[in-house]
Amino acid sequence: MKTKNKPNINPEEILERMRLAGKFETQAELASFLEMSPQALGSTKVRGSISLAVLLVFAEKTGLSMDFILFGKASDYLSLPCAIGDVERCAPIGFEKSYLETVLRISPSFARSFLDHDGSYTVIDTTHAGQQITVGDYLIKIDSTAVIRQCRKKITGAVAIEGEDEDLSAEQIANLNIVGRVVWRAKSC
Repeated sequence: MKTKNKPNINPEEILERMRLAGKFETQAELASFLEMSPQALGSTKVRGSISLAVLLVFAEKTGLSMDFILFGKASDYLSLPCAIGDVERCAPIGFEKSYLETVLRISPSFARSFLDHDGSYTVIDTTHAGQQITVGDYLIKIDSTAVIRQCRKKITGAVAIEGEDEDLSAEQIANLNIVGRVVWRAKSC
């Protein structure tokens, strides 16, 4: 019995799309990102099928839609540029424009990626870069080091920054290089 309108799902095309979307140079890098061995990922080609679990892990880690992963249909997919100039600290992540606008509530033109020291993939909203800190996690550049710190404004107007012994005055805050506010973070395993 024939199935009408059966979608053409090609595991080799899907894996290649995933590799390119994640900006991985090799399938081995993709396998590592998916927390599986290159051999296990390679067996997908031999079997001619791909596990739903693999697809869901990739979708969750990258923010890409299943339509894009399976069929390449996503004209609004965006690969986020780096938050800072250090390429090694650029997280290989991308999102659909609608996700950035409706869920994260930021303009795609101000979304940047950052790979934290702990391996967290992070999206930074640079809309208010260099402006006043309120409450939340911020990417701050201190000399040549970029760090994410939790900040909270005190009733006195001073700002407490996680990891700092003393609260910062308005003048000290003005001298900080605030790259932007953290709006999304996923821990890499």
